[in-house]
Amino acid sequence: MGLAHNAGPRTEYFDVIRAIRANAAGDIYVMDASSQEIHVFDRDGTHLSVLGGRGEGPGEFFRALGMVFDPYGSLWVSDPANQRYTVFGADGRVETHDRYARIGVGPWPARFTTNGDFYDVSVERHRPRNPSRKGSNVFAFEHVSADGEVLDTAMLIRWPVRLDRQGLNVIMDFAPRFAFAIDPTGAAWVANTKDYAVYRTSLPGGDTTLVFTLDSHAARVSEAERDSVVAMGWVEREDLPEYKPVIDRIIVSSHYVFIVPTLEGYRPGSVIDVFTTDGHFVGRLESPVTINWRLTDFALGDHIYVGTQDVLGVHQVSRLRIVGLKEG
Repeated sequence: MGLAHNAGPRTEYFDVIRAIRANAAGDIYVMDASSQEIHVFDRDGTHLSVLGGRGEGPGEFFRALGMVFDPYGSLWVSDPANQRYTVFGADGRVETHDRYARIGVGPWPARFTTNGDFYDVSVERHRPRNPSRKGSNVFAFEHVSADGEVLDTAMLIRWPVRLDRQGLNVIMDFAPRFAFAIDPTGAAWVANTKDYAVYRTSLPGGDTTLVFTLDSHAARVSEAERDSVVAMGWVEREDLPEYKPVIDRIIVSSHYVFIVPTLEGYRPGSVIDVFTTDGHFVGRLESPVTINWRLTDFALGDHIYVGTQDVLGVHQVSRLRIVGLKEG
């Protein structure tokens, strides 16, 4: 059992990858953050077409966060800077819908469920009146209509954050954070990255269940890593945690939950833990490529599409597939 690797689309088309998606036919859609273009490739990596581009006109984006397919094969692109969704229909039509959700989250974790419900995710930053208290980010999972209107808030999660003197978020390297993903059934998979415990909660606002845990040993933050963060001037050395989070991110498909861990004895992004959606542990699989945690990812069936970089730092897309898995 392991992960089979397929070389992704040609790298010269990319500057910075903002989002990756694949449709039911296996065509791969890659959003470039710099050009605001979406490059379309077939499943073998042959370049087919380009969608979008930087701008404010029909079919253009100003600062797109991501994209998602609806059940009918149309591609929805979130463009909060233009306050809209741009929809590329499977029949070639281009439509726009106003976006009423709050501040967008990037990479964009929104999802259409198999029955057509659309959940967007946004965040609001709350600053306490008392400067000695921690601020928080409030993540809102919002049920959105086919016209882009927010119908209701499916779930709210408040997450404490460190603030600087001006009350702005301080993104502290190695600090625990809130990780989540939405699956095609309309369930949110969530975790506090300092603990290897993953929960499933149904949307909208249903029961929350602990689905699986795994014994893991967190990696220590090295002195060299501490020096590099302190040199940036954002935090003091004593504010840095002793250990890194054990979970880097969660990726889900209709059948599997993929966990990218950051563990003692493993290079970051070098392994993937695979679970079935009912909590069965498939295995800890070595990745044939090093996954770049700063790039986006996507799962479809037993395939996972990830952002990687070659030895020269060129951005790539890799498609991984579980092989040798015995049924039952």
